[in-house]
Amino acid sequence: LKVGPFYVSPRIQLTEFGVDTNVFNTPIVQLRDFTVTVRPSADVWLPIARRGLVKTNVGLDLVWYQQFASERSIDPLVNVRGEAYLRRFTVYVENAFANTRQRRDNLEIDARSRRLSNTFTAGVDMRLTPKTSLDVYGRLGKLEYDADDSLIGSTLAETLNRTTRGFGVVGRYRPTVLTTFELLAERFEERFALSPE
Repeated sequence: LKVGPFYVSPRIQLTEFGVDTNVFNTPIVQLRDFTVTVRPSADVWLPIARRGLVKTNVGLDLVWYQQFASERSIDPLVNVRGEAYLRRFTVYVENAFANTRQRRDNLEIDARSRRLSNTFTAGVDMRLTPKTSLDVYGRLGKLEYDADDSLIGSTLAETLNRTTRGFGVVGRYRPTVLTTFELLAERFEERFALSPE
């Protein structure tokens, strides 16, 4: 869709639909419930005088359980990226924000805990030749868990709240229109501010 100077691509996704056979991930008493997760979202582009572009993705995960209302949640997701085009250089900044209660893709922590993540990235993508480019970027991220959530006797905030910072370099080679080879090198450090270790 084109709305004034904006280009909008709305979508709705059904990401989960069915029966969760073990809602609370307990080994002995396994409770079942019907669950649905729907994600309405939209991609929004704002071109700026052919020299820049602002891209935004905004979405919500709407998680519904039939019996266990405590497991229902509304989880907003926002990603904003601004780009400026300068001949052989593309300068960009990006911010990704999520406020979610979904389980992590992690077998060690299976609790549904509210957490906020905010990641800021800035970098320069340099075109060296028509087929090669070099992307240099820095990143600062923050992850915070709800202070009241605990697991096995310790609070998740104390154990897992952290700040991540570092930088990376990506070299790209495009031999054909359909093929790209990438070599990635990154260095990041994580600081757990509330952890005693």
